[in-house]
Amino acid sequence: MKTTKFNHNTSFNPPAPVIDVSLLRPLSREVTNSIHISALIDSGADITAVPQGVVDRLRLYPVDEILVAGYTGETVRELVYSLAIVIANLKPQIVRAIGYRGDDIALIGRDLINQWLLVLNGKQQVFEISVND
Repeated sequence: MKTTKFNHNTSFNPPAPVIDVSLLRPLSREVTNSIHISALIDSGADITAVPQGVVDRLRLYPVDEILVAGYTGETVRELVYSLAIVIANLKPQIVRAIGYRGDDIALIGRDLINQWLLVLNGKQQVFEISVND
């Protein structure tokens, strides 16, 4: 198992588990065509979400459509896209993600979190992600 340790992002109040990721088309091997963005690890999110601008810049095609509900409880239909995500020195993972209008930060949902061993140490403001090699 490969483990990578990260510090919480202290620009959030309270500090939050945020990582820098690279996003690219799912079958692309050219990291030079990737988009680098910060991503909040959000255990309250069912699915990973990326800003719609990322979807547009990568020219991703929808692969599905689902109903999603935000924190207000309102449900809306959203397109689902397939993309590759690269976190630090971990191997790329293909995920299904929705695009959203808003911040320039991605949200990593339980669809990806549940593939990891994630250890959050709030007191030390660090976290670890472990994945099978």
